Amino acid sequence: MALILKVIASQYKNRAARAGRNDVIRAAFLILIGSALLSSVYGIFIKILKYFNNLDPIFGSILTIKLLAMVLLSFFSMLLLSNVVIAISMMFLSDDLILLFSQPIKPMSIYLTRYIHATVNSSLMVFLMGFPIFIAYGIIGGAGLPYYFIWIALIIIPFIMICSSASALVTLLLMYFFPARKTKDIFLLLSIGFICMLVILFTSLNPSKFINPNEIMEFAEYIQALNAPTAPYLPSAWASEALVRAVNGSWPKFYLNLFKLWGTAAALFGAMLFTASKIYRQGWWRAQESQEVRFKKGWFDTFSWESLFKFIPVNMRQLLIKDLKTIRRDTAQWSQLLILVSIAIIYVFSIHNLPIERLPQTKYTSLVRDLVFFLNIGFGGFIISAVAARFVFPSISMAGKAHWLIKMAPISPRMLIVQKFWSNFV
Repeated sequence: MALILKVIASQYKNRAARAGRNDVIRAAFLILIGSALLSSVYGIFIKILKYFNNLDPIFGSILTIKLLAMVLLSFFSMLLLSNVVIAISMMFLSDDLILLFSQPIKPMSIYLTRYIHATVNSSLMVFLMGFPIFIAYGIIGGAGLPYYFIWIALIIIPFIMICSSASALVTLLLMYFFPARKTKDIFLLLSIGFICMLVILFTSLNPSKFINPNEIMEFAEYIQALNAPTAPYLPSAWASEALVRAVNGSWPKFYLNLFKLWGTAAALFGAMLFTASKIYRQGWWRAQESQEVRFKKGWFDTFSWESLFKFIPVNMRQLLIKDLKTIRRDTAQWSQLLILVSIAIIYVFSIHNLPIERLPQTKYTSLVRDLVFFLNIGFGGFIISAVAARFVFPSISMAGKAHWLIKMAPISPRMLIVQKFWSNFV
């Protein structure tokens, strides 16, 4: 395992050594953009937490805890899905696994190195996005130095391990019981599971009861409902509770939640290792099984797209039809689009059910309404940017090795770019 990790480290080292001037400029630009983004996240959360801190002490502390819990809950759901997708490609479908399995290397050594590599790749960005949030919370709460250098690491490490171990365990079972080349079934199952998880997690939050005290008989009951933990059975609730206790200095409850995190992480990691020792080799073998591909035309392929798009020039029309068929046949594309649509539907449903018109008439009522309005604009921008980053940005390179067919066609590069722009814009 140490040898494989050394090879991975050498790959990054050689890539850095061969970096040219354009690579350095690109890396500097990405670092600059990332730093600006993280600084913006830090500034936004500092302002939000200061605003909560200036409210009533009881409400301010409860809202701060709820905000932290919702952030970790969203991180938890994103980590689960991203770890599954990356684990499938790195642990089973990577081309260099054939070379590794042909060497005198134990399968478990290969699996552990892939697990570490996949965990780092899938969790790094989430950790970077969460770090300024945790720093902002520590500054507003007046946490000591151990919070920044010790407690955050002791909380985030098992939190990431729980997500990666659970996802790796699910991946092992998926690839053992499903043929790897039937990616349509796998991605459809993952999409349905992720949508169900989103619905369950959102209903566990039940945000409408937090701003509608008219539905609660007693004020004490309202405070108790507002102070109830967010999805207390999930690791995200344990992590948020541990962060709060580390700042407040409530050490018995801090150690209790820390024990829950590390205990669950150890149990899932052990279950993953046991399962991998039994079925990883067989799962990888099944992933390499070559199956005869039998393409059956459906209504989508036999539909007269030519007559539907007669108003478009013939060259651009053929490119548009090709893009539609590519998206339809590529399950990875439409399954991720299904996830984005499900998130948008859940968000619209939740906003529609928020009883904003029944808010008590106070000096903060108009502020809450304006906040919801601007959050809608921000979420719309998030959906557009997510679609653009996932579908528009790689649209030129999606052809892969067959891109030479487009270059040989009587289509200018300008026409290709224009067609990609308008098809994705519409």
